[in-house]
Amino acid sequence: MGKRWKNNKKRARGDHFSGRREDKRSRTDGKSGYEETVRENAKMEKFYKEQGFFKTDAEYDTFIKSLRTPLAATFRVTGTRGSAGEFRDMIKERFFDKMAPMDHEGVMYNPPRPLPFYPDNLAWHMDYHRTMLRKVPELKKLHQFIVAMNEKGNLSRQEAVSMIPPLLLDVKPEHAVLDMCAAPGSKTAQIIEMLHAGGEPYPKGIVIANDSDNKRCYTLTHQIKRLQSPNAMVVNHDASMFPKIKLTSGADLEFDRILCDVPCCGDGTLRKNPNAWTKWSPMNGVGLHKLQVKIAFRGIQLLKVGGRLVYSTCTFNPIQNEAVVAELLRMSGGNLELVDVSKELPNLKRVPGVTDWKVMSKEGDWLPAEHDKITADQKKQFKASMWPPTAEETASLNLDRCVRVFPQLQDTGGFFIAVFNKLGPIKQSALEKPQPLKVNTRGIPFWDAVEGRARGSYGGTGQGKGGGAAAEGGKKKFGGGFKEDPYIFQEQDTPYFAPLKEFYGIADTFPADQLVTRSAQAKKRHIYFVSGLAKEVLVNNGNDRLRTINVGVKVLTRSDARNAPVDYRLCMDGIECLAPSMTKRVAAISHTDIPLVVGSTDGTKLTELSEVGKASAADVSNGCTVLSYVPSEDRPAGTLSCPINIIAWKTPTHFKPLVSKDERNMLRLLLGIDYEEAPKKGRQGQVAATFKGVKPAANYSPTNQLYAPSALAAAAAAAAAAATKGGGGGGAAAAAGGGSKAK
Repeated sequence: MGKRWKNNKKRARGDHFSGRREDKRSRTDGKSGYEETVRENAKMEKFYKEQGFFKTDAEYDTFIKSLRTPLAATFRVTGTRGSAGEFRDMIKERFFDKMAPMDHEGVMYNPPRPLPFYPDNLAWHMDYHRTMLRKVPELKKLHQFIVAMNEKGNLSRQEAVSMIPPLLLDVKPEHAVLDMCAAPGSKTAQIIEMLHAGGEPYPKGIVIANDSDNKRCYTLTHQIKRLQSPNAMVVNHDASMFPKIKLTSGADLEFDRILCDVPCCGDGTLRKNPNAWTKWSPMNGVGLHKLQVKIAFRGIQLLKVGGRLVYSTCTFNPIQNEAVVAELLRMSGGNLELVDVSKELPNLKRVPGVTDWKVMSKEGDWLPAEHDKITADQKKQFKASMWPPTAEETASLNLDRCVRVFPQLQDTGGFFIAVFNKLGPIKQSALEKPQPLKVNTRGIPFWDAVEGRARGSYGGTGQGKGGGAAAEGGKKKFGGGFKEDPYIFQEQDTPYFAPLKEFYGIADTFPADQLVTRSAQAKKRHIYFVSGLAKEVLVNNGNDRLRTINVGVKVLTRSDARNAPVDYRLCMDGIECLAPSMTKRVAAISHTDIPLVVGSTDGTKLTELSEVGKASAADVSNGCTVLSYVPSEDRPAGTLSCPINIIAWKTPTHFKPLVSKDERNMLRLLLGIDYEEAPKKGRQGQVAATFKGVKPAANYSPTNQLYAPSALAAAAAAAAAAATKGGGGGGAAAAAGGGSKAK
């Protein structure tokens, strides 16, 4: 959502119903040692009551009353359309269908229900606020489940209004998308899912997520990595001076879609950030207005003609909303228009943008209705663009096409959205040349966005301009704050790749030149895979132009096993990137084998597998292997009906899963396997022990949710069929491309 600007220096993180302890001043439960939050601010209440946003005093009273109530919790299901629907049905059947209205402290709370405006019922609203979810025994299991699934990328905890801007962005798989102020990343994750909505493992598009705060970029990286997309990049720039990105052709990358979710005063988040009541000031909006215009105008410059830009904030303040929109339209010289989105998201309750408003002084007094009538000292702080448009301008600006979301309409937070369409080129002369901002620098130098020049230099990509020195020297610091390894791309004839290609049966069609490492040393620890456009961006924009924090999915990691057939093994993170091109190392397993593989920490004996599993195992040599379950039409009722791929290490006697502890527990949880384990310290707690004995959903795949079933499924299905007909001994190997025998 729009970022709160904390003390005019740093954006507040604003995590949605996180498990961290709230500030003592924000507790309202009356417990000893805690002060009740003061949910009043005379200046703010005057500011909004007298703006004329509400037709009657009763409407205003409903608005202010809603701001004083805790925000309900919401989440959405992540992934492709198919897998998301299956997981949605599982949660509904397992939890929501069994829940009844609940009385808590004299207030009735209804069971969870779908958000009416979100497509396909993939987002859910719960009346319960954050404290209830953590503390009420009847809800604690649900909360633990949601937290755990969020960590693995199956769910995303996100405020309802924060889901609106990506929906209005209308992202397609082939689009180049820029998220200018992305951290903490909930909307970025939503955009990435849209990019992969077509089910293709390698979409042509790209999502570049930017944030000006270096530390917040790593929070953003953690959020994005849950989705394991090779099409996502995290970069670190001042959004108002975001650099031009060069392509191989020499042209600049023009973005099809841009999300401009700018820093704001954040009074739309008062329901979840009660401390903001006492910090609200009319000068918050005044101080941010110019910054918001700069960021949004830079986005418009980077947007392709015919492209769409969504501007959003989490404030009701017109100085940060309609005033910014009006100024952008003036500066565009007629080459920008507001899009009428009143027919989009038909079940979203909203009100149109306003065309008239008042400007308040620091003392809480109303300033004159015309900018020319304020004093010379006031003009140093208050710009003419903060005032409402003239009567002549109002008709042409169409500010009523903006979207305002008030909390009382659908029990949400507050939000503002404006959708722009670019009609023609925007000249740089429309705005003065950007200068480094005095906020949020942390000693990090800023960039000359027009000339694409850095004030200083640091590590490059190892390819293209400025990358050689970094590739040889490894990490280099930049400006005392930026320190990243170089990105070094590999080629088909790279010495280490040839044995991997043979061992795993990687087809010639696999784009091996999109494999990248973060070290110039011979023994690389990890190998990552990036999309074609991501590679083009990295190669043609060294770190002297584009400050890249993270890109790509880890597909291979160096094996520590003695006598390993090859130096690298597969990773669960990136199996769906390699899967469409793999022809070897696939072993089919049946529905009876899955609990054995997942339920044991010491590995599964080959003799305990089903006949299908035994036959497949016999034709795969020792080493890293993909265990692939493909459901058959005659499978028993209640068993999984979707493919599952698990990476395991084959020994002469066992299959040992190569999955993390959290991934193992999640698979067990979804399969309904009983197991005991000591509770884990931390807010996640011990999820699996809580849900012992729960039956798995019939249509859910716990593997990566972004991709459609891969070529592994087809290979394993053929292997199973061949094994059944031939009774083992060669069927699986033949179907999987002839896995090599250990010598």
